[in-house]
Amino acid sequence: MPSPPPNQDATPKVVRARFAATELGIRERLMVGVLAESSLAVAMNASLGKHVPKIHVFADASRIGTDLAQLTNLSPYKPNGQKSHIFVLGLIFNLTFHENFDWFLLVRDSTYINPFELSRFINSVNWNQPVLIGQSADDGSGRCMLEAGVIISNPAMQKLIQQRHACNLLASGSDADQLAFEKCLQLATNLSCINEYQGQSYNVWRVDGTQTAHDAINKWRTHDRFNNSIAVTKLLSDADASALHDHFVSVEVAKVDAAIAAMELELVELQKDTDEGPTWPAAVPAYSKPPNRYQVPTWEFFTMKDIFRSEPNQNVRPLEGKDRDDVLEVVANARQHVELEEPDLEFLQVRNGYRLFDPQRGMDYMIDLVYKDGSTQETMERRVHLCRMVAGTQLMNQ
Repeated sequence: MPSPPPNQDATPKVVRARFAATELGIRERLMVGVLAESSLAVAMNASLGKHVPKIHVFADASRIGTDLAQLTNLSPYKPNGQKSHIFVLGLIFNLTFHENFDWFLLVRDSTYINPFELSRFINSVNWNQPVLIGQSADDGSGRCMLEAGVIISNPAMQKLIQQRHACNLLASGSDADQLAFEKCLQLATNLSCINEYQGQSYNVWRVDGTQTAHDAINKWRTHDRFNNSIAVTKLLSDADASALHDHFVSVEVAKVDAAIAAMELELVELQKDTDEGPTWPAAVPAYSKPPNRYQVPTWEFFTMKDIFRSEPNQNVRPLEGKDRDDVLEVVANARQHVELEEPDLEFLQVRNGYRLFDPQRGMDYMIDLVYKDGSTQETMERRVHLCRMVAGTQLMNQ
């Protein structure tokens, strides 16, 4: 047997699986625990599950219906006359959820959670302090109300899991199940509920018992407090959850559109200070400068039948395949732009067009359209400039 090389041990090394996330203390940002009592948990799972790293449903086995039973993230329990907090906290411990997340949200399924405001809140605060964030009870006891949702930091959850046995006296008491859970959170963590943390407020919108959410949204949508709320309680049906989710999606889309418009305006102002001046479209690089006169890019001329390429042997080819699909899509967008600006014009034909590929910008087009004026019956042309920007690049080896 040959001797091993210098500085190398002859004995085989043990390959150990490395759990980098655990060893380095890397955790996911948020887990949502849903205390399910009806099929509303299915609606919450659908609306919230796409926006948070983890959502898990805890439900009394006797209340699990057909829809709820189909959830793969469901943990049933049998209360046997005891309160639910005993089993929910035990399941969190057994599934090691308390070790894997920075923040936890415990909420009943009869509450709608706005995923956009929740993410905005969680991403704006630090988890390193033990806190219970939610809406305080009206009796001044300092406990958080579960129906409004309770956000728990990781240090507070560690306390809650370690001291959960202190809640055993509440398990068989005369308090209602929800009240016992709220008291357990306060007793085990020795923390009072706060509504504001590090400059961020936990906004809750309460539904009046005389009305339903899906009927009152049109009246509420004018209130900034409603549009910026994290939790809306109390829901009565799946229709409430669906209507609220549709509304908050539209609110978030409006916020994104406003942010994009503000960013475009800022880019235009910043580009005024550059040597090249503002580019079009906003934030898209200007045309690349050729290194010499022999490498000047050429525009391809096309009609709706042919395309003229810069080729040595044949420069006219039929407009077909992907080239035709590209031209048809661009012409449709050009027509839409013109007819939106001048609705009185009647489209006649596409005279011709040009296109140019630039690796920094994408594909640029100039489309010449022929229209007839509805009032004077005169024909007129409109030239539309369009740009198909490069959305993503990939380095390829031949």
